[in-house]
Amino acid sequence: MLLLWIYPMNLLRNKRSVFTADFFVADCSEAVLPQVLPSGVLYDLVSCQFALHYAFESITQARRILSNISSLLQENGFFIATIPNAYELLRRATEALKKHVQKQVLESDIKEIKFGNPVYSVTFPEASFSISRITTQTNDAVELTFPLFGAKYNFFLDGVVNCPEFVVYPPLLDRLAADYGLVPVHEPISFAKNFYSTLRNRSSPQDPKDLLKRMEALEPWHKSNNYPCSNDDEYIHLIDHQNSLHNNSCSYGTLSKSDWEVTSMYSLLAYKKKTNKV
Repeated sequence: MLLLWIYPMNLLRNKRSVFTADFFVADCSEAVLPQVLPSGVLYDLVSCQFALHYAFESITQARRILSNISSLLQENGFFIATIPNAYELLRRATEALKKHVQKQVLESDIKEIKFGNPVYSVTFPEASFSISRITTQTNDAVELTFPLFGAKYNFFLDGVVNCPEFVVYPPLLDRLAADYGLVPVHEPISFAKNFYSTLRNRSSPQDPKDLLKRMEALEPWHKSNNYPCSNDDEYIHLIDHQNSLHNNSCSYGTLSKSDWEVTSMYSLLAYKKKTNKV
């Protein structure tokens, strides 16, 4: 987790190096962080990026990390996180299950549910889900369900360590967070949706595309060049955009279809620590 103080603007103007960094090694879902970090220090912001879901292996671990977050925040401080969207995971897993059913595979023979593309893959082992068949007079369907805690899946992303993760059900997270005085600022926002809307409807004078360039987050592509790869389907959005323009001097920063599918699997969360004052 990242812990931050918010500095006054006069310090920002007068000092070249505003931030310093201290590093502490601890499992935030097991250790009591106030006993690990400097005593009595509270923070304005706690950030947990692409890591909160590891704590949902059990209710004990989930409560520990939320307790740590709340105990380290000042009143009206914020907790932000990025996690895989449980609903999107369920949707994609259900689609993968339907393919098994279409092939007339028996539910008892399904040992795992796997989906993905050339960039990523998600695999739910048999112990992480249950399948039930729902039969009516007009329909015969299968339903996929996961436990609230310990719904393990293996997530592989090109260039990233493959390790087990756990599904985080948003209403459950809200319920647990409320026990520690953390109130959601808004419902989970799709990372891809927020990413797109931020670029399209920015209100800040700073162009977010400048940050993307510094991070080298997008694939550079010039209209006069060939497509970034031979698979036109991965860049059909570029082809369509190119066909709508006549200026061959245009340069772009883009994501492939496969990369966008990964991006659209995540959600942004924001919580505020409620004040004790009435």
